[in-house]
Amino acid sequence: MHRFRILSCCMVFLLLAACQQSSVKQPAAATVPLLDTDWRLLAVGDYSLKPADTRSEAHLMMSAEGNKVSGSDGCNRFFGAWYGENEQLGFGAMGATRMACEQGLDIAHDYMQALQKVNRYEISGQQLDLFQGDQHLLRFQAK
Repeated sequence: MHRFRILSCCMVFLLLAACQQSSVKQPAAATVPLLDTDWRLLAVGDYSLKPADTRSEAHLMMSAEGNKVSGSDGCNRFFGAWYGENEQLGFGAMGATRMACEQGLDIAHDYMQALQKVNRYEISGQQLDLFQGDQHLLRFQAK
């Protein structure tokens, strides 16, 4: 009889422990900060980039110090300034290198044109989306 009680208590304890573990929620993916994060370009508008689309990886980084922005359009490196606060964001005039690239010129052009239209952003986990009003312009993934 004593063994039965011990066995029953052990089973109840194990059941409670199993229930407790299953109710524990995993933390959501931490949101990456907008500034000082290297953002890899995933999409321009509705077009999702493929590795063969550009000569090199297109990316963007906005520095907290001096409101500087730099990156690559997949062919040329660019640099300039960003401005904004809260969820508002915009980019000033950009300077860029002038390399001759056979591959990815349309994407590079569309990327740079879209950057000039940006007026707000949203970050969800590791993903950055840039918009003009409600129109989705660019999507990035934190490196």
